[in-house]
Amino acid sequence: RKMSNATALIEGLAGEKTRWTEAGLRFSDQIRRLVGDSLMCTGFLSYSGPFNQEFRDLLIKNWKTMCLRKKIPFSEDLDLIQMLVDNATAGEWVLQGLPTDNLSIQNGIIVTKSTRFPLLIDPQGQATIWIKKKEGDNELMVSQLNNKYFRTHLEDALSLGRPFLLEDVERS
Repeated sequence: RKMSNATALIEGLAGEKTRWTEAGLRFSDQIRRLVGDSLMCTGFLSYSGPFNQEFRDLLIKNWKTMCLRKKIPFSEDLDLIQMLVDNATAGEWVLQGLPTDNLSIQNGIIVTKSTRFPLLIDPQGQATIWIKKKEGDNELMVSQLNNKYFRTHLEDALSLGRPFLLEDVERS
């Protein structure tokens, strides 16, 4: 009886060995492509903010071409959204009013992960609504350049560490 239990356990573990071996190979390949994938993600966060989806796609295409030329391995099917944000966080953003299209989710990633202050071109006001809902509990301060208290609002936000939203900036 003990021998048959031991045999069953060993046979069961043999299948696990195969699965672990395959997972190890996938992991090794993922590590090999990590530099190129990280390059795409950091380039996206650093440079693509003010551009539309078409130009963002062109940037990524150009970066992939440069990686190929420099022999830097990367994932051909890299999904920046999957790489930079988990589904739960993106779902929370949608509940806060962010639209579900890729451009909006990418903008959400840029706003939350960028180390610089992001510039959003928001003709429909969707990003403004989302940011107000997202940062409302953090005492978001909102102002416009033509507000006579703009400077005071900005100084208060900076000194108190509060989020600040500058609205209605016209192109000059």
